[in-house]
Amino acid sequence: MVRFECEVSDPQTLGGSSTSYLFTIHTDCPAYAELGVSTGAGDLRRIDVRRRYSEFEKVFKKLLEIEGAPALPTLPPKRLFGSNSASVVEERRAFFETAMGVIGTCDALRQSQYLTNLLNDVPPPDYPKLKESLHEKCKEVFSVPEDEWKLKSEKKTAKVWFRKLAGSAEGSDLWMVRSEIVVPVPSDDFAEVYYDLAQWEKWTKDITFRPLEDVADGSQCMHVTYKCPVIDDRDSVYYSVQFNGMPLHEGAEHCQYTVAQSVQHSLAPKVKGVVRANVFLSVTTVEPAGPDGKSTRFRTYTHADPKGSVPTAVVNQMAGQGISELIAMGDYMCKTLARK
Repeated sequence: MVRFECEVSDPQTLGGSSTSYLFTIHTDCPAYAELGVSTGAGDLRRIDVRRRYSEFEKVFKKLLEIEGAPALPTLPPKRLFGSNSASVVEERRAFFETAMGVIGTCDALRQSQYLTNLLNDVPPPDYPKLKESLHEKCKEVFSVPEDEWKLKSEKKTAKVWFRKLAGSAEGSDLWMVRSEIVVPVPSDDFAEVYYDLAQWEKWTKDITFRPLEDVADGSQCMHVTYKCPVIDDRDSVYYSVQFNGMPLHEGAEHCQYTVAQSVQHSLAPKVKGVVRANVFLSVTTVEPAGPDGKSTRFRTYTHADPKGSVPTAVVNQMAGQGISELIAMGDYMCKTLARK
């Protein structure tokens, strides 16, 4: 007898009005033999995907058209208001679980292309290969001659540069942006605070993080949402890996750097009302600075495409806007670490 069991859990509301639910399926159905991961118990596989109510609703209506299938539960009523209330979210979660229970009893339903497409998880990235690639890209960025960077803005100890990539090996009309600030606190203390993502809200309210997967080597996949005041909010799913030392000096003491880029992940479907941005490369470095080495030089390198309808020229002209946030982060570091 074919096994098909589904648990629906962990509802998460993102982007203001979009709630996604985690579908965890255990099945040995041949139609899902290439999806998910093996459980080690014969042909039994585990599939984890996040899906929105609207995505499931479209598939559910198609399943209702399959002849000879058992009766399916009635869709919950549409809500003009309060669609993200705790009671409605639970009502929909329970509906999903009940519907999937019925679907699992019928070959025609569970093997339907509509359902297999819905549950088709994104293949996980090749993490070792990606880590090696990011490491090489990072070294290339740090090998760029200084005269290729053009200073765009400067305030206090913070600076922002840009580098045009059109005609270069990277071949992009979008500029790469580099920023730097020197903060009078030790680099080890700075890194401890900076890499604690729970503290980011102390200097910026516009970025939220959701961990997706911790990889065995200490790297991780994250879903990041950026609030934008005028245009649609942006989000991205990225893989990041942290190294000790510096890109061109791996043995440098009291130094750390992180490299990241966008990936696809089954636990981060696109969110309604939010534009999925593409981060080609993001590098942050933390290193000692100053005559006595008791200050910190913090640097970022970013090459990204915010997507949507924002013209490239506007994106490039906004390259220096992050300097205020950089200064706010430095001020927070000084206030927090002065108490130590």
